[in-house]
Amino acid sequence: MKNIVVIILLIVVGALGVMLYDKKNNLEMGVSTGAKTAVENSESVEPAKVLTEVEKLTKRVEGRWAAFLKEDFDKVYEYATPAYRKSFGKTHFFNQYGGQILRTGTKIAILEIDKDNPDEAKVAVEIFFRTDGYNGSTFSNDTWKKVNGEWWMIETK
Repeated sequence: MKNIVVIILLIVVGALGVMLYDKKNNLEMGVSTGAKTAVENSESVEPAKVLTEVEKLTKRVEGRWAAFLKEDFDKVYEYATPAYRKSFGKTHFFNQYGGQILRTGTKIAILEIDKDNPDEAKVAVEIFFRTDGYNGSTFSNDTWKKVNGEWWMIETK
């Protein structure tokens, strides 16, 4: 009986040694064993999130409209394409938007990146407003263009 226990113990120790050796070699060769490192187990370290184009565009659209709601037209102007800003100054831009209505909220209704031209997108934003005691909503149908990796609103002239 004692011999059987010794043999089983040798088998278990031998198997454990093979597993440890195999795990070490796999890690050295860059093969994942499924075990997490201390860094991976740490809750304070998060992998950097890579945003999709839809997420990037959504963030830009929401940023532009947040500035509109604050009536921060200097900030809104920064979302216009570089070509627009080169052609039209802030005074022209402010005259397009300033003082028309009190915008009270927005909601993205449609956001579609063109499948044939992934550097262009159509965005419909529902704009909630108040003017002269009347509450209502309307839609802004906008075209956005990606230039040098950044999404820009194509302003009307």
